[in-house]
Amino acid sequence: MSGERGNWTICNVLQHADQETREHYIPLMKQAVLDKKLEPRYLVRAEDRIATDKGKLQIYGGQMKYYPETKSFNVWPDFNPENIDKRRAEIGLEPIAEFLKNRFDFDWNLNEQIQRTKAFKTKQNK
Repeated sequence: MSGERGNWTICNVLQHADQETREHYIPLMKQAVLDKKLEPRYLVRAEDRIATDKGKLQIYGGQMKYYPETKSFNVWPDFNPENIDKRRAEIGLEPIAEFLKNRFDFDWNLNEQIQRTKAFKTKQNK
């Protein structure tokens, strides 16, 4: 299995694999992105999923979370919201606002993300 369909299939299997398996394949995925054999979005999905499953801040904004207090989904906190587009551009991804609008019909709000990240960090430090 190769090409886009092969990448999609393999990455979806990894996305739902156990944490140890996902972590094992991250270096291979990074190299495949560098070699232009894998789209960056697959790596981002895996890296952010690993972080969020561990209860950590994500890197690229690829994972959403349900917030019971607002009864809505929003972006899981990331470690530096002000520079999320810079990180996304460095790996070859579109800006977060464009990604969220196209994928989820969702409007990005940087100020809200900054607040969510601060609240997350405060909760983690307790």
